[in-house]
Amino acid sequence: MNINNTFNNITLSEWNEEITNSLIPNIIILSVYLALGTCGNVFVLLVYAFQMKKPSDERYFIPVLAFFDMIATIYLGVHYIIQCFYQTTFSNNILCKTLVFFVANTTYYSVFILFTIAIQRYMKLCMLQKPSISISMRRTALFLAIILSFLFALPLPFTYGTIQHQSTKYGISGMRCGRLKEGNDLIMTLYSIGFGMFVFVLVTTLIIIYGKILKTVFRNLKEHTNDTSGSKKEIQKTDEDENRLDISSKEIELIITSAKAAKQANDSRN
Repeated sequence: MNINNTFNNITLSEWNEEITNSLIPNIIILSVYLALGTCGNVFVLLVYAFQMKKPSDERYFIPVLAFFDMIATIYLGVHYIIQCFYQTTFSNNILCKTLVFFVANTTYYSVFILFTIAIQRYMKLCMLQKPSISISMRRTALFLAIILSFLFALPLPFTYGTIQHQSTKYGISGMRCGRLKEGNDLIMTLYSIGFGMFVFVLVTTLIIIYGKILKTVFRNLKEHTNDTSGSKKEIQKTDEDENRLDISSKEIELIITSAKAAKQANDSRN
């Protein structure tokens, strides 16, 4: 489609520019999100690179999450900003499908790493009798996250593509990248159901896991507080006993001194 075709004295490019101008607040918010997200994740990576050089089981997934979350932040932010500039002139169907696939892929991968971190923390805090996750298991978890994010993102190219965008105001139509309204109804329905179940199971599992973690942390904190209070009471009791012994010793010395003084006074009289 020629983007310079005119109808009612307005071109497709001018219509696209009008929509882009109305989306300037979205572009600003996305730019802020892009800047803050990128800087935050870069800061985390720098801290782990220069301040926490010693390997740790607890911190193994954190720099990995920061790196891929930074990639997702940059990719999603740039993608949606570009989308704001091509609301009526996006005509490349293959590019649209590819972009949407990687949007989902990068997002899912960060989500699966977050889920892996939750499981690791649960095992670390709530299953003390179990051995810590080995390095091979951690690498396997990262590999599974890659596979699962790829599989979950795979159906999206079949449900997204370039779609016609009609203007009732100007009576012209353009093309933009979005969800297909026709065709592949079965895939779209199954994916929507599967995605809804996935979100429900994931959120429920995270709530349960972190609920048990918080319960364990508060229980340990309470036990530590009780132990500290008990130790303080024992120390206080010991101090009181020592003070009593000290007072008793002074009283005995005073009695002995008084007795000696009385005896000397009696001898002087005699």
